[in-house]
This record gives sequence, structure tokens and C-alpha cells, in this order.
Amino acid sequence: MLTFLDYGFTKVGGVEYSEQLYCEAEKNFERLHLNSCEDLQVELIQGDAAKVTQELDHYNWFYFFDPFERQIFEPVIFNLCSSYQRKPRNMTLICINPRYYDVIEKCGMFSLTNQFCAATRQKVVNIYITEKL
Repeated sequence: MLTFLDYGFTKVGGVEYSEQLYCEAEKNFERLHLNSCEDLQVELIQGDAAKVTQELDHYNWFYFFDPFERQIFEPVIFNLCSSYQRKPRNMTLICINPRYYDVIEKCGMFSLTNQFCAATRQKVVNIYITEKL
């Protein structure tokens, strides 16, 4: 989330399943005074990523670093597609080490626009964007 703020995003959000890690993230944002900065909006959600729905409507960029197992990833992508249908917009998915790229391709709403290997970490990176309506 901090990296996205460093790149100029003014609203970032993240989902954390672990209550302990969620509390640590909240404390870190408080220490950095990011939770009270008027120019930036930081939204932390504690819970199951597969159950996040309406909150997705406020975002256009989605970053997955070596994401969840398939049983979680499938509903997450379904929820992103539902969000796009509720609120059509340009959406970008950045997937580092995309193990379940077939799930993204199967939904039919995103196209692979770029794929490269991050040389510093030897990770494959896939970039997807929404199809035009």
C-alpha cells in the first residue's frame, strides 16, 4: 500500500484476513500519520478477501502478490467482475507470480496486456485491463 502511495495514488485499500496482522498494519499507518492525512485515503479491511464486494467499486487498480489459493482467488475475481458490471470503469490487475491466470481469463472481462519477468525477484508479472464495453 505504501508503494502505491509513493507512486502518487491518493486512495489505497488493503484486505487482511489475520486480525493480528490487520492491527499491526493499522498501528504502522498511525505511526506514519497516514490514517489522518487529508490528502490521502487509506482503507484497511479486516476479513475474508473472498467476501469483499461493494468496497471494490471505489478502486481501479488491484495488486496481487503471489495471491491466494484457487478457492479464494476465484470468488475474488468474480467479485471484481461484479464490481465492474455495477460500475463500469477502467480496471487494471497487476499479478505477481500469477498461478491462477486461467481464472482471470475465464471471466472474460480482462485482457492480458503485458507480461514480463521482474529480474530482481525472478517473478512473472502479468498486467490485465478491462475490455471496453
